[in-house]
Amino acid sequence: MISFGLFIVVMGSYIISQNESRVTQAAVLSSNGLASFVSDYVEKHQLLIKSIAYHNQDRILQLSKGAGYPYDLDEIHDDIKELFPDGTEFAIVNQNGRIVVGSDVGHMGERCQSLITQTMRGLSSTVSKVKAHQTPQGEFHFDVLFPIVVGEERAGFWVKLSFSPLEKFIVNLNIKDYDLVVTEQVPPYRVLLGKTSDNRRAEPVDFIYMANQQDGTNSLKTVLAVAPITNVAWQVRAIHNDEVHKAYVNNVFMIAITVFLSVFIVVSIVYFFVRGLQEEKEKIRQDAVHDEMFNAGPTVLLEKQTDMKMQVLYASPNVEPLLGVSSKKTLDKSYLNWIYPDDVPMVRETLLKAYRDEKSTVEMVYRLKTSENGGFVWIYDLSHILYSSNGKPNILRGYITSVHAQKIAEKNATDLIQSVPEAIFVLDLDGNIINSNRAAEVLLGCDRTNLMNSLFSHWLEADSFPLYECMKHKYLTEQQSPKEESSRVDSLYLRNSQGTRVSVEIGFNRIELKGEPLLVQVVRDVTLQMQTQEQLSLAKEQAVALAKARSRFVATISHEIRTPMNGVLGMTDLLFDTQLNNIQTQYLQAIKQSGDVLLNIINEVLDFARLDEGQVTLVNADLNLKDILEETLHLLSNMAEEKGLKLTYDDTHLQSENYLGDAMRIQQLIFNLVGNALKFTEKGQIIIKLSNVLAEDGNQLVLIEVVDSGIGVAQENLSKLFESFTQADDSTSRQFGGTGLGLAICKQLADLMQGTIGVESELGKGSTFWVKLPLRKVVKTGEIEGGVESVSGPVLADKNLPLAGKTILLIEDNVINQHVIEGFLLRLGAKVDVAENGLKGVDFWRLGGLKYQLVLMDCQMPVMDGFEATKIIRKEEKVSARTQTIPIVALTANVMSEDKDKCLQAGMNDFLSKPIEKESFEAMVLKWVV
Repeated sequence: MISFGLFIVVMGSYIISQNESRVTQAAVLSSNGLASFVSDYVEKHQLLIKSIAYHNQDRILQLSKGAGYPYDLDEIHDDIKELFPDGTEFAIVNQNGRIVVGSDVGHMGERCQSLITQTMRGLSSTVSKVKAHQTPQGEFHFDVLFPIVVGEERAGFWVKLSFSPLEKFIVNLNIKDYDLVVTEQVPPYRVLLGKTSDNRRAEPVDFIYMANQQDGTNSLKTVLAVAPITNVAWQVRAIHNDEVHKAYVNNVFMIAITVFLSVFIVVSIVYFFVRGLQEEKEKIRQDAVHDEMFNAGPTVLLEKQTDMKMQVLYASPNVEPLLGVSSKKTLDKSYLNWIYPDDVPMVRETLLKAYRDEKSTVEMVYRLKTSENGGFVWIYDLSHILYSSNGKPNILRGYITSVHAQKIAEKNATDLIQSVPEAIFVLDLDGNIINSNRAAEVLLGCDRTNLMNSLFSHWLEADSFPLYECMKHKYLTEQQSPKEESSRVDSLYLRNSQGTRVSVEIGFNRIELKGEPLLVQVVRDVTLQMQTQEQLSLAKEQAVALAKARSRFVATISHEIRTPMNGVLGMTDLLFDTQLNNIQTQYLQAIKQSGDVLLNIINEVLDFARLDEGQVTLVNADLNLKDILEETLHLLSNMAEEKGLKLTYDDTHLQSENYLGDAMRIQQLIFNLVGNALKFTEKGQIIIKLSNVLAEDGNQLVLIEVVDSGIGVAQENLSKLFESFTQADDSTSRQFGGTGLGLAICKQLADLMQGTIGVESELGKGSTFWVKLPLRKVVKTGEIEGGVESVSGPVLADKNLPLAGKTILLIEDNVINQHVIEGFLLRLGAKVDVAENGLKGVDFWRLGGLKYQLVLMDCQMPVMDGFEATKIIRKEEKVSARTQTIPIVALTANVMSEDKDKCLQAGMNDFLSKPIEKESFEAMVLKWVV
């Protein structure tokens, strides 16, 4: 029974608290409703008075000047009686605030007259004034004074109104739990309308809200709710009726005792009552959830006093996660107890400065202590300062939000920036340094204090400043577009504190901090890189010079080798025309064969050099691929017959024979591949296949395949077949000879024609070398009379001596070459004059006059070379005004394209390379002589 009795007591207390909550809520609603009603009531009467004043504007102005009486006054009085209750008083006030005439001026008190005068003097020209005051009998009424202004004339229309209709409205509400009164908004809060439960009126009433229900107390306060009345300085207050509350409490406990005593009788009543309580409890739980959602936000509200201790007056329920204690335990405690000790002076100084400057808000970021040892949390405090009527700070209302994660992130970012090896400068848009990292201090050789607030441009070299400003301006301009990217990096120069010139690269990025745009510059020291680049540039120049020297060396060696080769091969050809025995013929054939091999090696080296230097230019023209192949195989057929090899081709899969390309280079490529196959094939056959294949992009390619049955190549050696001066292995080089340049030249030719080359081979089973070339088909080709211009001279009486009766001047320093060329010319029937250098050659030409039909000029000679001799001849021809110049053909071992250009620029007509072959020599001579 004791437990049941305690349960009854608890339930009774619960019912009382719920009733109090209900009464409070009802008081708030009733106060707001009455405030709205009073506001509408006053506004309605203001409008009525305004309409009467506008309707009787002229009469009021006349009456304010002492005229128009009594007719005008009666008209106004009739309007008052029609719109307002009987006995409503009114008066006409002149511009000085003195009452001129009214309905009952004689009974108007001095207080009313004084208030009317004061109000009239401070009244605006368009807005009526409402004031309430007390009569000597203690009753309250309110006055409405409406101004009338026409030009320079000014008057007032005053009406006295009663609170009686509003009193009836309050009485009709029939509220017992609390009393509704209308009071002044400023002290002493006199009651203008309504009465409290103890019949107090016209007395100050304490304005104290009910305590927060979340602290678990049920303490009752005098005022339950306050609602301001718009447009007037009044307010509605709901005052608790203590007698009714006490009666309710007594009734609850009486019922509880009755229930306790009559438990067996009222079981069914208790059941329904408990059910009702459960429903009410669910409603309260839902309200609590709503409150929890509202109070569970990140912002905490703290109201504090503005004294030195900053005593906490109020804390929102969500303060516990921030301070580690409930909102109840924070009340009346010093807020300084939670502020991190190092931040207390800053907080005090900031608040005192705000008080002195009379600021309404102040922003602070500082740390609060947590319950953990030495722990803290960063918070952002936006405090509103509430001042009293005398201008002194009264309450500090702070909205506190945790920014701990942000501050930790900023710290981590700062630590990261400090750890970055590149120098980082943070600048405002005026170029002032506002932050930097350790690398920046090292770069400029000074500490951070000397960098702060200094212009970054002061550290720039004078010649780098314009480029820096241009880069900066361009970046900031481009950043106005939606695409925000880092700017390009250029090399600039800084001068550090020790005066050392530092080469740097600067990158820009734009950020915003607290709404302020900032410029982040990443500065990288590239002094070592610049030195490396200078060394690389020097090395490149040296490499270019070395390449030129190599080209000149190859050309010189070519000249020095070709010159004796010309003598060897030329003399060999001459000896073949003499009577020889078998042994001599055998020896001479060996000399001829060795010379041809050596000449082939020289040609391969020169071809490789020209291709390596990029001096080979393709000549695109119509060509017949089948004709090129047949001509090439014809040239190599003797070699195949000597080795007993079958040399055939297959063009059944070639869609067209006519293409556009460089016929000479394609023939050279095929010649090298087939020659390579002949070299490494001892028996069997060699087949050349021509076909068309599709590339990956869909374009047609010409596929040339050379299939042999030779020794083959091991898989590990395939990758180096196309390298320069390389063969499959050393034993191959010793057995078959060669320079190892043939396939390298093929690779270079294929690349030059934008094709590809490859090989498929197996050791001991032969090889297949293939080339894919992107040749364009020619739909219809014109007829071409051979690849070499044919020369047909006039028919002579002796067709075996086409140069009979002709004299040719040979200028050559090498004795063997003199004999070879002289022998070639004599066989053609020509007479030959020989000069061993350019100076003697010029003398021969001067003395010989017009007897020479051709000059064969060696380029490299002692005393005077062929270039200088040619220039002298051409110059003297111009001076002598000769109508016809003598043709000069250059004889040189230098076969580079620039060497040929040099010959033509000197005045020579044509070019013949050494060693000289008889057929090409005879064709050249006949071309210029006949």
